[in-house]
Amino acid sequence: EPSFNISPNPVCANSQFTMVNTSQTLPGGTPTSSYTWTINGTPYHKGNTFTTYIGTNGTYPITLTLVDPSGCQWTSAPVNLVVIGPTAGFTNPPAGCINSPVTFTDGSTPYPADPIVHWTYTFGDGHDSTFSAAPYAHDYADTGTYTVSLTVTDQLTCTASYTSPIPEIGRAHV
Repeated sequence: EPSFNISPNPVCANSQFTMVNTSQTLPGGTPTSSYTWTINGTPYHKGNTFTTYIGTNGTYPITLTLVDPSGCQWTSAPVNLVVIGPTAGFTNPPAGCINSPVTFTDGSTPYPADPIVHWTYTFGDGHDSTFSAAPYAHDYADTGTYTVSLTVTDQLTCTASYTSPIPEIGRAHV
């Protein structure tokens, strides 16, 4: 029966992992003429080693099918790949005023047992800030509409990102 290793496992969402065939020979000592890696039901006709990534958290069964020159097939037992990581998100603040704090409400979710440790906001005005806890606030110096990005990092260094335009920043009325 074919065998293989997956490294790393578990793996962060959107991070590469590699599967390596560890089978010595097929029955009867015949050579392998093709390799098919099947991930969650989708076949990939690749070689002895295959590197890829998966973008969504979950458990994914993987099998390896080896074919000899006569067309005989051998399929491994499934090995589960665990894909982990946080999900990034925030609630848009109401419209704000220049030179006043605009506060973002975190909507990120950690992967169970792996807390988020850093929130890095790119505010769309040329300024970035990394926070380790709320509040997540920024003062805009100019009026306008900005696109804000948030990247969260958990304690295992898995990351996730979210981007959204925010309501217009205007001038304060006096």
